[in-house]
Amino acid sequence: MEAIKRQVLNFETPGTGIPHFALHAKATTHAGIYGLSVHHDAILRPVVLGHRDVAGRQGLAPSAEAARNRLLGIRLVFEAMCARASHATVSATRFQRGQ
Repeated sequence: MEAIKRQVLNFETPGTGIPHFALHAKATTHAGIYGLSVHHDAILRPVVLGHRDVAGRQGLAPSAEAARNRLLGIRLVFEAMCARASHATVSATRFQRGQ
């Protein structure tokens, strides 16, 4: 559980550190290629929560239980951030269309 938590917390998108990375990241997010929502939907939800069944694990040592609780908390933060980003995208699209 600790290793999963460490991987989730320390993940960096490939290309981090290249010149103008923020612009590239914004473009790939805007195009729907990769971004927070894609990472959540393609990695965190199916692998961490699904395949690894972080929420359903029983009989964990106290340190593993703490790591699991942190992961579940991170999941809630990711979901809130994705919802906020989705709302901002919809609002921006409506603004651009004059709605």
